[in-house]
Amino acid sequence: GTPRQITNEPGHQMASNWSHDGEWIYFSWTQGNDRDIWRTRVGTGSKERVTHGGALLGRESADGTMLLYIPKSASVDLLRSWLLGQPLAGGAPRPIIACVAGTAFSVSQGESITCRVPAVSSPTLIHPCACWILPLARIAK
Repeated sequence: GTPRQITNEPGHQMASNWSHDGEWIYFSWTQGNDRDIWRTRVGTGSKERVTHGGALLGRESADGTMLLYIPKSASVDLLRSWLLGQPLAGGAPRPIIACVAGTAFSVSQGESITCRVPAVSSPTLIHPCACWILPLARIAK
């Protein structure tokens, strides 16, 4: 098919990824000092803000009920950040796991997410990390 532009508003739109059902495209939108996760409906182009208060990168959970994201505060210290979960039906975001390293997390189409978490500090390692798998059942609670 022919490529088509899906955003054209002022600011920077980047880090896009698909929803689990292919109906939405999530992206990070920076406008001045404000950076949050938005989504646009593929068929209509309508947009809605998903996070409030700053976010660097977001990915929808495999079941489509939550946006997992790295808060903007992570840009200060990319080795010490929370992975947060924003319920898509509404409500406040909540912490999922502490200390996700940078933007290193992914959501499986099955029952888990994987993320890099800094390991015990070592003066010989620049970015000591370990990989974790979190069951989706833990995320949903």
